[in-house]
Amino acid sequence: MSKSKLKIKKRKEADKLDIKEIISRLNFSGILCIDEYKPKRHKGYDLIDSDAKTSRILYLEKAYTLGRGIVKEHFQTIKSLGIKPWAIIFDIRACFPKAVKPVFGKDIIIQYDYFHIMKIIHYHLNRAMAEYRRILKEQGIDSLDIWLARWVILKNMERWSFKECRIIEGLLAKYQGTTIEDILILKQKIRGIFISSKNQQKAYLKRIALQGKIGILRINTLPILSSS
Repeated sequence: MSKSKLKIKKRKEADKLDIKEIISRLNFSGILCIDEYKPKRHKGYDLIDSDAKTSRILYLEKAYTLGRGIVKEHFQTIKSLGIKPWAIIFDIRACFPKAVKPVFGKDIIIQYDYFHIMKIIHYHLNRAMAEYRRILKEQGIDSLDIWLARWVILKNMERWSFKECRIIEGLLAKYQGTTIEDILILKQKIRGIFISSKNQQKAYLKRIALQGKIGILRINTLPILSSS
């Protein structure tokens, strides 16, 4: 059977099922990931709900705006279809957190997604590097190597190439005990909270431990990790 015929057959079989039945067969893990997508030259958005553990798309709905009321209605819709998460992951748009608890209850766990959190963190780490370079410049010390390697410094160390590892080794040899070393350490520890924490309690403990160390680091432009 060709792929096109198989696709048509699957669609016909799916059309026989109620949407609630289809969703129930997907065995939702309870951890929901919601994201918005705005195609080019399109006025509205696509709200995409997926299972954070299996990456399966559970539901997709068009929305002309992303106001709190629209998002709340979307959550009410998926709840009525049987999608009832105990944890939810989304980006840093203000409309999402304000609409979650009125629909799914005050005990639902809210997690901001890793990509957007790290984007904010990288912004502040970039500022810290710029400030450190300014100080070196005032002292008459050349720091062009920091500027040229700034994206390597911010890159996940697991993705460094051999050449990039050598660049970092050179920077650490020159800037040991400085802001540059602190940035590398802090970046990995924050990543570790997301990547290696087995549960929420361990993630919180790692964050608390890191908060206690922020004060002794030579990074003054990093107002992160302070909120609960």
